[in-house]
Amino acid sequence: MKFVARAQLRQVIANVYVEGSWDRVEHFHSDCYVEAGSPYGEPG
Repeated sequence: MKFVARAQLRQVIANVYVEGSWDRVEHFHSDCYVEAGSPYGEPG
C-alpha cells in the first residue's frame, strides 16, 4: 500500500464589479493568482 499526502489546494474567488455593479465571479488556484500578479489585490 502506498500512502500519499496531498496538499490542500487553495483557491482565490473574486467577485468582480464593473462601475459599482456586480459583473462576475472569477476563480483562481492560489499559485496561478500569484503568477497573474494578484490582479484583484491581496486575498483577505
